[in-house]
Amino acid sequence: MLYTSIMSIYKSLIKHRLVNRKEIIKIADRTRDNKSAKVFQDTKTKIVFLKKNLLKKNYYPSVNQIIGKYALEDASRRLKDFESILKNKDILDVGFGDGSFLIKNKISKSKSGVELNIQHLNKMRRYKNITVYDHIDIKNKTFDVITMFHVLEHLDNQII
Repeated sequence: MLYTSIMSIYKSLIKHRLVNRKEIIKIADRTRDNKSAKVFQDTKTKIVFLKKNLLKKNYYPSVNQIIGKYALEDASRRLKDFESILKNKDILDVGFGDGSFLIKNKISKSKSGVELNIQHLNKMRRYKNITVYDHIDIKNKTFDVITMFHVLEHLDNQII
């Protein structure tokens, strides 16, 4: 299922005893891009998560709508925040989406990405300086930094 319930993350954390219901506190009434998304944290483990199901089948717009001002601003913010970590490094971005983070990144030594969406893959294959993979089973390659933004909420089993 492409759009999984965020609630499954909470249930998985409880089931695997990674968080304790008695230790959970609300740390924010909203996220950066969703005013109704309450954010929780387990005070002992410091794991942060959204407790309620916020995803709907139409939550994410089409690929053409994603590529735009918001995606580019988000990529620019991340690059600025992580500049010292990314500079002159071999990086892999798992679930690169529209690719803004990799495209705008001019500071890393090499850039690679993993994505399952065929539209995103086809777009990114045009960039000769970015290596793309359609699977996570990457052999004989190492990376200095691996990033993953907005991926876990799309997985049915976040904890394996």
